[in-house]
Amino acid sequence: MKQDYTILVNSCDNYDDLWTPFFTLFKKYWPSCNKRIILNTETKSFSFPGLDIECFSLFKDNPNATWSERFGRHLDLIDTDFVLILLDDFFFEKPVDTARLEECFTLMKSDRKIACFNFLPTLWENIESDKCPEGFELRPKKCDYKVNVQASLWRTDILRRLLRKHEDVWEFENFGSIRAHKMNDLFFNAKPFEPTVFTYDWGHGGAVHHGKWTCHTKDVLDAAGITVDYSKRGWDPESDKEYKLVISPNQIYAPRISSAVKTLFKSPKLFVRKIKERLSFLFSNRKSL
Repeated sequence: MKQDYTILVNSCDNYDDLWTPFFTLFKKYWPSCNKRIILNTETKSFSFPGLDIECFSLFKDNPNATWSERFGRHLDLIDTDFVLILLDDFFFEKPVDTARLEECFTLMKSDRKIACFNFLPTLWENIESDKCPEGFELRPKKCDYKVNVQASLWRTDILRRLLRKHEDVWEFENFGSIRAHKMNDLFFNAKPFEPTVFTYDWGHGGAVHHGKWTCHTKDVLDAAGITVDYSKRGWDPESDKEYKLVISPNQIYAPRISSAVKTLFKSPKLFVRKIKERLSFLFSNRKSL
């Protein structure tokens, strides 16, 4: 029977040492997952108990294929109208909010205009509206990183339209976003500072950054009882520094304050609702500490 959506985990052969910890945490925090999972690699295969993982080794004769070429070839193997894309170097740290994920999927099925739900908050100003699903904001028609490869639920055909096989992943995010400016489809991102579907450490650059383990990763794996040989990659000395840069006030608070002021004048009721939501979230988190 055709499934609702397929999960596509983007990786590469050089990251094969990440697959066991990634899927161990995947299974731990999403134990009910019964979806088809495609692991995007060049030549290597992998399996994990209790998960339906497929590897196709499509590039044994072309190990230097571009990121977009590999991504596109694996998209062609998907027979569902929707695809959930994940990166293998971002390890789950909390249970997946499956109810919220299913809500997003249901909304996409009912509204053909929705191209994507991206579950990573953006650092840029978005559009807040009563029409936005709870926990999400609408990306402006023209904006940076409207297209990115973080955890997100997509219409498969939209992704195919945005791809150009000569591009690497960073070119795809940059130029794919420019191509998306011409579309009338809706792109939603998770709101900052609110619970989201997938919880992982995006601030440090993931579990691995520039090919090396980031400082936060050992705590995550130790807490889950996962043993890894860190000597193979070593540690990224910049991961603490980059985390501070990512969450700098100029990047987050300035555009958020600007957005709040605009909302206050345009829709006072919406402004009050947003303030209540923020306070509720802060107090609920404080009680759980």
